[in-house]
Amino acid sequence: MRWESRTTGKSGYAPACANEWRAGVCEKPRIKCADCRNRSLIPLSDAAIYAHLAGDHTIGVYPLLEDDSCYFLAIDFDEAEWREDVCAHAVLLTTLLTHYLNVPSIVGLRL
Repeated sequence: MRWESRTTGKSGYAPACANEWRAGVCEKPRIKCADCRNRSLIPLSDAAIYAHLAGDHTIGVYPLLEDDSCYFLAIDFDEAEWREDVCAHAVLLTTLLTHYLNVPSIVGLRL
């Protein structure tokens, strides 16, 4: 889930919780989500992925290994030059990776 502070302008991402801001259950901001005993993380589902690809909401994954390395990369191309950017990245990725997947979005492509 993407969040943004209206007062500071800071933004970031956090795991989605089914109990977030529920009266009598969620004690934000007094208790941080990581310390909450009522934390109920929402699992990734086909419906959530579809809503993300349709632009309804933002989801992300953080596939870090135990040594803080990562073999997963997702790139979103939505600007006017997205076709040229995809081609340039695809050439680079074919030299670095064994495979990649193009996923169309509403206004561009995800690689």
